[in-house]
Amino acid sequence: MKIHIIIIVIILIILCIGIIFIMQEKQKSTNNLSKQQTVIDLEKISLKIEDNSIKNTGIVLIITDNNEKDFSWNDGYEIQKKVNGKWIELEPKNELITTAFPYNKDENNQYIQKINWEYYYGILENGQYRIVKPLYVSGNNGRINLYSEEFEINEQ
Repeated sequence: MKIHIIIIVIILIILCIGIIFIMQEKQKSTNNLSKQQTVIDLEKISLKIEDNSIKNTGIVLIITDNNEKDFSWNDGYEIQKKVNGKWIELEPKNELITTAFPYNKDENNQYIQKINWEYYYGILENGQYRIVKPLYVSGNNGRINLYSEEFEINEQ
């Protein structure tokens, strides 16, 4: 009788160890999947300037994000100017205030941002520019800079 109880206890211990092992493997698998889902494919994001929106005081930026995972965008941005073939970040005249609420993509996987930089950067002089759009994604070590297509201000 004592041998039967010992055998049953040993079987129960082996079953418990097996269940714990299976649960740990499942947790590792879930963690790996979770990490993979936070990775963003930059090839699936484009920043285009809406046709006929370019003015020396602002533009309309169309962000298209075809990643499966939704990432929130805020309205923060920076402006760079091409000077002698190099991109130079413009210094804002006033501190850029961004909204605390993130913007999500629409049904076309787009986020449309109307940018009026006059208060922050002033009226821009003629030249080649681009918008730098920061994206903050967990799992990607913080900030990722995305760049719009170049645009030209040519107002007389």
